[in-house]
Amino acid sequence: MPTISVTAPAAGATIQAGSSLFVAWTSSNLSSSATVNVRLKNSAGAEVSIPINVPNTGSYQTVIPSTLAAGQYRYYLSTVTADGNSYGNTGPTFNVTTAPAATPTLTVFSPSANSSWTASNGPVIQWSSTSVPSGNTITVEFLTPSGGSVSGFSNFTTVN
Repeated sequence: MPTISVTAPAAGATIQAGSSLFVAWTSSNLSSSATVNVRLKNSAGAEVSIPINVPNTGSYQTVIPSTLAAGQYRYYLSTVTADGNSYGNTGPTFNVTTAPAATPTLTVFSPSANSSWTASNGPVIQWSSTSVPSGNTITVEFLTPSGGSVSGFSNFTTVN
């Protein structure tokens, strides 16, 4: 009778959603040309990713879906032999954490540092940003080199 034993990820391992990992197994009485069905299941036993069939090589590199909720998961591996019998085994429970949010950045490229202008002829302000969530605001303030407010200019807020 064929057997499959899941050896990785290890019990209690913590994997970040969106990361790659190796699912590993050992098998006996199962040819190397056999196909292994790999399924990711949550703690309630529901499948949470599309099952995939891979060759019986003993490992498969996959990516934990980045949209997967934090929680406990297991891999279930199975195969169907030529005589139509199904054999499988559930791996140990491992933890998935959510990916940390990207750090927003803001780069002002106009006006340039140490530029001068008058209250009646203010600068064009241009910037680029990354990872600023939609709907957040960017506040532009005019300050003196010592950090004081500049008279004659208004502070304003614009939506990114």
